Amino acid sequence: MSLQHGSDRMLEAKVHRLEELMDVQRGSSLDRNLDQSGRRTGLLVDSLWERDEAEGDFVGVGRTEKQAPDIDGVTHLLAVEGAEGRLPTRGQMVTVEIVDAAEHDLIAQVVAT
Repeated sequence: MSLQHGSDRMLEAKVHRLEELMDVQRGSSLDRNLDQSGRRTGLLVDSLWERDEAEGDFVGVGRTEKQAPDIDGVTHLLAVEGAEGRLPTRGQMVTVEIVDAAEHDLIAQVVAT
């Protein structure tokens, strides 16, 4: 076995172990986020989109009190039927209810502005 071949195998093993670790971490993160469902918390609104810019059912994004900028995930805000006149503004603190989750992000509806 050449030195190069041995290095390649070691690198492959390292990559495989990293992928396994990341799979465990993703599952753990999803479970932790799903545990937030039904909870109400404060949220700082980072950005809102115009209706024609909205990404599916989402109208904006923000961070809960436990989500640090550029480190943790974000919270996607769902549109609420008939709430167009009650949408928060960028930089506003609102109360949201967590309704769903993804591996790194939460999904919430504004319950009080």
